[in-house]
Amino acid sequence: MNKTKRIEIRLTLLEEKLLKVKARETGLPVSTYVRNCALGKKSPKQLSESELEVYKELKKFYNNFSSISNLLKKGDYGSMLSEIGILGVSRRNGKNSTLTI
Repeated sequence: MNKTKRIEIRLTLLEEKLLKVKARETGLPVSTYVRNCALGKKSPKQLSESELEVYKELKKFYNNFSSISNLLKKGDYGSMLSEIGILGVSRRNGKNSTLTI
């Protein structure tokens, strides 16, 4: 959508700085942040580096669990066990035992 209309508002210096800080926290330009606020849209806070790393790790877990679930639904137990690292054999008390599903 082409944005051609402008609205001017008057702010104190403190209000202007606060708006800029909040917009920066969300990773949005000030105009987009103000538009979202005025229209009742949520502007999520931008993730920190450590939060982003945790998110990426959780995404990997999600993908792995989805793969395992899909293999389980297909009845492909061998691939499922391979996916989760069991490889069909577990060691218990020093003895080999076959995993039965």
